[in-house]
Amino acid sequence: VSNTSLYQVMNGTHSFMGYATNTYSGFDPSAVHFGSNYSGIDLSSHVTTDLSDFSLHEGDLFLVMEDRHIEKMSSIQHHPHTQITLLGLFSSPTNALIYDPFTLSETYFNQCFVQIESAVDHVIQLFDSHNQNN
Repeated sequence: VSNTSLYQVMNGTHSFMGYATNTYSGFDPSAVHFGSNYSGIDLSSHVTTDLSDFSLHEGDLFLVMEDRHIEKMSSIQHHPHTQITLLGLFSSPTNALIYDPFTLSETYFNQCFVQIESAVDHVIQLFDSHNQNN
């Protein structure tokens, strides 16, 4: 069992970054609404960081949702020890691409939240397991 939950990730020191956003913008109201309805996670106080305002650090792991995000992230100047991968590769069942549900139905938002939660839980388990073995 993981020592961390998606709720703790959402309320921790992790960054939410985008290349088509503005720094200090709140999450889309529909995402806040659907997130709360789906998992009870309050996203109302979370803000985004534009890629140009993000400080990269050695060991950063970028979990992106779409293949085009990999290309965009690869194009920025980054530390040689950063890694980029698709978040959906960690979901169960595996679904490599998780497309942005913005402007889509609540059903699709919920499907995205299920995939994201599954993937984040798996990533956390992998990190916890690695930390216990080292």
